[in-house]
Amino acid sequence: MDIRGAGFRPSAKAVLVVVLLQASLMLPLTERGFESIPHLEEGVINSPHESPPWHNYPELPVWEQFGQNPNRLPITANHGPDGGSVGGDPGAAQKLDSITNPVMDWAYGSYSLGNDALSTPIASLENQITVEAGAEDRCGGDSLFAFIVQQDSNDHSHLRIIEGEDAEIAWSVDLGAAELVKSSPVLTDINQDGLLEVLVAYDASGSLIVKAYSPLLECGITGWSPGGTHADELLWTWSDSNLAISRPSPSPSVSISGHRPTTQVLLADVDTDEVHEAIIAVWNEAEERIEVIALNLEMSAPSDPLWAAVLDQGTHPSDPAYVQTDPNTGYVLITTTDSSTGAIWLWKLDGSNGNEAWSPRTMSNTDGDTNVPHLRLPGPVLSNLDSDPALEVIVTIPTDLGGTGNADGAEFRALEVTDGQTELWSVNAIDGYADAPPLPVDTDHDGIFDHLCWVTWTMTSESFTQERSGFAGCHDVNQTIPSLEWSRNLDLVNSEGVLNDEIAVAPPAIMDINGNGPPE
Repeated sequence: MDIRGAGFRPSAKAVLVVVLLQASLMLPLTERGFESIPHLEEGVINSPHESPPWHNYPELPVWEQFGQNPNRLPITANHGPDGGSVGGDPGAAQKLDSITNPVMDWAYGSYSLGNDALSTPIASLENQITVEAGAEDRCGGDSLFAFIVQQDSNDHSHLRIIEGEDAEIAWSVDLGAAELVKSSPVLTDINQDGLLEVLVAYDASGSLIVKAYSPLLECGITGWSPGGTHADELLWTWSDSNLAISRPSPSPSVSISGHRPTTQVLLADVDTDEVHEAIIAVWNEAEERIEVIALNLEMSAPSDPLWAAVLDQGTHPSDPAYVQTDPNTGYVLITTTDSSTGAIWLWKLDGSNGNEAWSPRTMSNTDGDTNVPHLRLPGPVLSNLDSDPALEVIVTIPTDLGGTGNADGAEFRALEVTDGQTELWSVNAIDGYADAPPLPVDTDHDGIFDHLCWVTWTMTSESFTQERSGFAGCHDVNQTIPSLEWSRNLDLVNSEGVLNDEIAVAPPAIMDINGNGPPE
């Protein structure tokens, strides 16, 4: 699909690749030479690190969390038809090769959901692999590893690390009986020793549980040794019996299938001490209210949250996002919705203490009760949408006024971060609910994101089977009145009538395929 529409010159065609997977797409490495996104104040914050684009990542994990970074605006890897190995040496690559003929490289296991979590972090673990003598070529020192969560027949969830060359399980731990773990694991080096820790948050036995592991992988001539309790690698467990990271969905079809809208753990240096904190949007069962908590990440369990903020509007929170406005100031942005009215509020919390920077901003949306959220409430996305250096925030209003009929779908609204009220533009998907955040696209590389691409879904029937179809499209938002460049119906009706197909959960992605004009 041409992002800029059929009338744009052929030399700058751009095709949106929409990946409609159960897992939310984790976009790749920071692009070499990519300009850091302007912030509200001058100063280099969250500037992308430069690292070889192929397999050697000495500074940070490749994909440490959903969306790659705290502002939830993915930075794509540099692809092109002239990319890939140089003289047969992947390490000499200056960019990744274009994917022009996608084929399945490997598949791991037979678990029907693949990965319970809504995204898949990937990292180099070369510093934490013990290799038996003679097995150096067998044990994936140059491989990347995927972190997934799967549930067994006894409702026990397992955190697993999959080696990316041969799709072998390299490490696994039983988390115990739990609700489906839909919040993705997050990766960070807590004590800056060059070894990655993995945090996983989930609900079990009526409590929110957060665990931190420092996985150590073992490999020999016969392969990996993934099993065991890994008790020595469990750094700590933190729990609260009043809190939950998930809640029941108001949608009858989603509730029947057992899925619960879940928020994603956010890694961000909210108190600007150069160490990540974990920010989690939760439901307080005892007080019947939404809260946001910040946990200090150290080698021992936090005794109490760094701060806790009470959000007194709404029944379901979104994934949080974070924006740093100067070297000493940052804010957590989050939306909430009331499932009985569809109302949406935007919140801005001081990263250092959780205090409200301004009162919650109502979106005054009028679609009413449309049974949202379904799988999750898409969180705010930060990007630069105009010529000034201040960032803007894109808020998703996921409701679909038409339900199974044809009517404007989810709405995406751009607001100034400074006040949460000044609106730049608002656009609607042609139809459908939004379970995935939108993708802002800078098609001409001038630092201003001029297009917004999205995916949505709707039910094509109100029968018991609840068949679903999807929609994709892009708006040109770099004009006084944004216009729909193109849209496409996606024929994804499941003939088997599965209650919840989880279509349109992954946001769109972009890639330079032909080296000609904007990315595809």
